[in-house]
Amino acid sequence: MLSLLLVGEWCVKVKTSDIHNASSQAQVYITVYGKDGKTEPLELGKAGGNDFDQGKESEFKVICPFLSTKK
Repeated sequence: MLSLLLVGEWCVKVKTSDIHNASSQAQVYITVYGKDGKTEPLELGKAGGNDFDQGKESEFKVICPFLSTKK
């Protein structure tokens, strides 16, 4: 039996609030959920970077398996 795993590239856009102390130097992950399952945690940016500074908008490309339609 042959199985085909479809993979997609997603663009994730994150906007950090501009309120006082709204920033993070921590490692940030997301989990993508779909009708057919969910991904393992996907890393966004690097710990200690400036991707999540106050008021900043960042874009990240993540690769994950096809999970059908959104829940």
